[in-house]
Amino acid sequence: AGPGLLAVTLFVNVCFGTHVGWTMLAYYAIYHFAKQPFGILCLYKARCGEHCPREHQWDYWTCIAGAAIPTLINHVGGQREHLGW
Repeated sequence: AGPGLLAVTLFVNVCFGTHVGWTMLAYYAIYHFAKQPFGILCLYKARCGEHCPREHQWDYWTCIAGAAIPTLINHVGGQREHLGW
């Protein structure tokens, strides 16, 4: 995702401004940080022999919600001055 993400970010920065570009990049970083614990969880579950597809989806959405919900609460709560992007 490196060169492609860089190209998209540069395009958005040029066409829509740096505020939009950096905001999109920050949201992608939050998504990436949410997927890291999910990947580690998958490694441990595979090592223990757990392969239930329903639990896999539950684990995925739990990890994503763990990163998305605090961000959404921060946006809805009107505390945007704490966001540094």
